[in-house]
Amino acid sequence: MFDDIPPYLTICTDDMEHFQEVCKRTIEMIEIFKVKKLFPADILPFYIAAAAGYLAYGDAENSLAMLETYTEITTGDIFPLTHRGDDFFTLIEQFQKELPFDLPDLPRDERSIKQDMVDAVINNPAFSVLHEMEQYQNLTKRLKQIL
Repeated sequence: MFDDIPPYLTICTDDMEHFQEVCKRTIEMIEIFKVKKLFPADILPFYIAAAAGYLAYGDAENSLAMLETYTEITTGDIFPLTHRGDDFFTLIEQFQKELPFDLPDLPRDERSIKQDMVDAVINNPAFSVLHEMEQYQNLTKRLKQIL
């Protein structure tokens, strides 16, 4: 489901109210299912798309809030990238151990993935209008520290 939200946000560009509702509901799902802790990589594209969308509407404050959350996740303890279980998702780790075949390794090494996470903000032309803002500069400094 989280894979479908970023492209959906891009087609909500003509209706700010609907865009905000999609963001609100997505954030509620992230909180309810503790996705930041259990499946962090799965939601990173949402935060980038939401930040870019808010900027398209001229809302730098909410854009920076989305980038701040993105930065918190990417600079947190998310490596190695894997799905984790908890008291609700009790079978995820067991399922991964009991597969009759090996899961393929990530197609890229950890360093390349981290570089892409940093580049998604720092080298994203959608965020060029934020470059002079102190909050943006601070979060890019924090992002660069994961490299």
